[in-house]
Amino acid sequence: MLVIFDYVFYNGITLNNSPEIIGTICLWNFSENYKNAEVGYNLKPTFQRKGLMSESLNAVAEFGFVELKIARIKAFTHIQNEPSKKLLIKNGFDFIGSREDDDTDVVFEIINASR
Repeated sequence: MLVIFDYVFYNGITLNNSPEIIGTICLWNFSENYKNAEVGYNLKPTFQRKGLMSESLNAVAEFGFVELKIARIKAFTHIQNEPSKKLLIKNGFDFIGSREDDDTDVVFEIINASR
């Protein structure tokens, strides 16, 4: 399922052959030139650590890079959210550092290799 809200690409995550939405993932917060975006995601705890978010993150990044021609995708996560940090690193995101306006979040990014 894909819903567009003023330059937000919002996806519901489901299991095969099930209508229940178990999580969401989106590309949003696009730069003025639409070359950079932020990814946001969540998943019900019951379904975590099963590779579902990794699969979703890869699909959304590919969509952003191939279909939308985005140059860079950023992700912000709480400094103590180790599962999210591991997910991002596992999926090719690089650690950038602490967020300038919020010392409780850290920043990761992935750059479109074809650009």
